[in-house]
Amino acid sequence: MRREEKLLKILQSHHVTEKTMRDQGNNTFTFRVLPSATKHTVASAVEMVYKVKVAGVRILNYKPIRKRNMRGQVGTVSAYKKAMVKLADGQTIDPNASILDGGKA
Repeated sequence: MRREEKLLKILQSHHVTEKTMRDQGNNTFTFRVLPSATKHTVASAVEMVYKVKVAGVRILNYKPIRKRNMRGQVGTVSAYKKAMVKLADGQTIDPNASILDGGKA
């Protein structure tokens, strides 16, 4: 597999919550990424897909969570990894843009 194809698979989706929407005002965008992703590969993927300059990346690992439903049955919420990407000054990403079409809404 070529390097570009690997980078395209690293970004899984935008991670949208109230807090991440607030952080977009500070030029920080949050993505769910593959568990094998590193800071360097996430930065390269964002730069390739959205054609922007990345200033920094923070990675967070979330462990699986055991939860009970109304009937008392135990289930798990899947583990995932997310990346918070800080863009350079003057750079921006359209929050409604799709990862698949290169950031074009």
